[in-house]
Amino acid sequence: MDSKTGYSCIVYTYVDAIHNVGLMLLMQRICCVGNCIGIADFSYAHGCLDLYQQARDFIYYNFAEVSKSDEFLQLSQSQLLQVVLHFYAT
Repeated sequence: MDSKTGYSCIVYTYVDAIHNVGLMLLMQRICCVGNCIGIADFSYAHGCLDLYQQARDFIYYNFAEVSKSDEFLQLSQSQLLQVVLHFYAT
């Protein structure tokens, strides 16, 4: 809580919630094999963990197609290892 106004935490929490919902709705509409890795990275960086999980699930469900995409081919070793290990663990 802000000592001057007493409302800052509430306002920021509300704005963050609206931001996260807006991002989630937008990204769900445009997520595809060619951009799902970027959406996962973007949503994680912005704290949209529900969207991040949905994008990761999309990657795992569509792994055969995603693995042929430019985004997949540009993954770092650690990112690739994370995706592959999770794919084979499920």
